[in-house]
Amino acid sequence: MLSSPPPSSAYEAYLSKRENLIREERSLRRDQRPQIRHVSAIEAKADEIVRRIRGEEAKVLWGNHGAGSADLLFPGMGFLTAKETILKSKIFRIIETMPKGALLHAHLDAIVDHRRLLRFALTVGAPHMHIRVGKALNHSNLHTLIPEFRAFAVDDDPSPEASVLSVTEESGYVPMTWVPLHVARENFRLGGFEDGEAVRDKRFKQHGRSDGEELFDAWVLAALQIHPSEAYETMNTVDKIWEKFRSCFGVTRGLFGYEPVYREYLREVFEGCVKDGISYVELRVNFYSRTMVRAGGIDDFSHREWMLAFREVLADFKKDLEKKGRGGDFAGARVIYTTLRDISVEDMDWYLDDCLQLKKEFPEEIIGFDMVGQEDQGEPLLFFAEQLVRFQERVAQEGLYLPFIFHAGETLGDGDSTDTNVIDAIVLGTKRIGHGFSIAKHPFLMKMCREKDILIEVCPVSNEILRLTSSMPMHPLPAMLNSGVPVALCCDDPAIFGNLGISFDFYQVLVASEISGLTTLGTMAMDSILFSELPNNQKDRALREWEKRWAAFVEEIVRGTN
Repeated sequence: MLSSPPPSSAYEAYLSKRENLIREERSLRRDQRPQIRHVSAIEAKADEIVRRIRGEEAKVLWGNHGAGSADLLFPGMGFLTAKETILKSKIFRIIETMPKGALLHAHLDAIVDHRRLLRFALTVGAPHMHIRVGKALNHSNLHTLIPEFRAFAVDDDPSPEASVLSVTEESGYVPMTWVPLHVARENFRLGGFEDGEAVRDKRFKQHGRSDGEELFDAWVLAALQIHPSEAYETMNTVDKIWEKFRSCFGVTRGLFGYEPVYREYLREVFEGCVKDGISYVELRVNFYSRTMVRAGGIDDFSHREWMLAFREVLADFKKDLEKKGRGGDFAGARVIYTTLRDISVEDMDWYLDDCLQLKKEFPEEIIGFDMVGQEDQGEPLLFFAEQLVRFQERVAQEGLYLPFIFHAGETLGDGDSTDTNVIDAIVLGTKRIGHGFSIAKHPFLMKMCREKDILIEVCPVSNEILRLTSSMPMHPLPAMLNSGVPVALCCDDPAIFGNLGISFDFYQVLVASEISGLTTLGTMAMDSILFSELPNNQKDRALREWEKRWAAFVEEIVRGTN
């Protein structure tokens, strides 16, 4: 048998050039640069283990289920379809225990499990919380009729003649009439049924024909969340899914906008962060509504009082952690002041002034300014540029530090006014960029982000469900990482998407890339603290705590395989 000839010198030269080019091409990545972060031998070993498990699960857990099957699965596929499979993954169980650093991009009014929000409305919200709908409910409009919530003073019942009615067709309910929430839920029945007929919509059918309280809860939760059939079938364009997305916030507003519910909700936010391994959070709080309903039912709970409540609940939570000997688990929470991006110039002036006044009274809590809403439909940053520049001058004159932390580039556009928000955000001096989805089309801007240390807050699951990409393998995140842009993974609005915490976002990123590994996740977690708005002394302490927990985490991965 003839032996193979030895490799030629030309072939060996080719292999050497290839290896050098790969090394050079990847040298920009922050997880490949020891001057950014040192990777210990045990972390490298843990990274190998995670890569091996990922490869095994790609075949066993995610392998295609046969040619022509309607149930084709792949790593990084649409989250709402994949979620049940993800929950079976060993990789996901590892990521759940991972110390994730800081959560830098999450909207306060969509970060707590909506089942908990509804429970708060039914408990601490009673008897003040009310509900109304625009029509009498029946089985055919259950999936489209959106409820509205509002708290009222008990002695100021908005519709006393309907106070004992449930929201049903049989009850003679008058559309747009307020009903106490607990009364509506306890008496919930649907009209329009034939004998033996069940609810056909798959979100509700398990509750049968008229399963009162459970069916009521399912109906409200469906109005607060995006269902797979909506994300991937009926509302599978950016504008369509944003229509559903906005309606979810409309439902949340009344439940969340009641002081006792708000306080319970805040504590749940902090507890959820600690549970998911998040050691610090910067919450985007939408101050568009100028008041909230205070305890007792009067609608005059001001922005100043929102912040006082925030400060009080956070202090109590941290005190409880200290008593349990877990004070190092949570470095705290701060607020990025936000308003909507489709307001008038005159209103923008009001909100900027409000933000500045709150910063003066709450200098530690208020750490940035941003605008929220669908970028493609709202005003571009350029529209408000004059007001924003004047605001920067006022902040400087007051001797304050209050940076912009803008949403920008959450679009499929290329060169339109939404896409160029990324340019204006950088020119206006944004400290970070929220989403930055379109920045991959701008290599020069990515270079600027790398050189000026502008971190991108990437929200993988949000980008996919809101139809910017069909799956994680199609996401531009690898272009950002390969260009050396600092990145932090975030969850955006997890209560609506079903990706509570940020474990799901880390998972989707990890399984969709061959280059990225556990060390990549570690670098992004570290960067989330480094690029946070924590004061330097607190940042150093948070980094030390995270490094200690990360070392224990990778050691546990290695020990668990021996």
